Amino acid sequence: MFHDLDNNIAVLNAINPASISSTATGATLDTLGYEGVEFVVNIGAQASGDANNYYTLTVQEGNASDASDMATITDANRIVGNIPLLDAVNSVANTAYKFGVTYGTKRYMRVIATKTGTTTQIFGVTAVLHHPLHGGY
Repeated sequence: MFHDLDNNIAVLNAINPASISSTATGATLDTLGYEGVEFVVNIGAQASGDANNYYTLTVQEGNASDASDMATITDANRIVGNIPLLDAVNSVANTAYKFGVTYGTKRYMRVIATKTGTTTQIFGVTAVLHHPLHGGY
């Protein structure tokens, strides 16, 4: 394995970039073979809004590939950085935010973007799986 980034990460769409107008359940991501996941949230142009209209992101994990056993990660020690609140007040249009999740005991993860209020937001979430097991450096 080479000592470059390209051979030591996997990049997956967690939530496809789109104009999102309701709660969005992201793709089920298989993290087998990696020690952590960094999520990159890309925010597009924003509609006008206020602090009462926003999306809250949570990360869930489970062992079933069909996501039937997914549960929200509640251990704050496993979240690296700050999960952004997606609203027209606190987040900036055309900006990328990041946060990470350290390896747990479950194989699969997904991101849920829960809508509050009546806003529509343009955003997407990319997952960067990193620190491959049995390889890399």
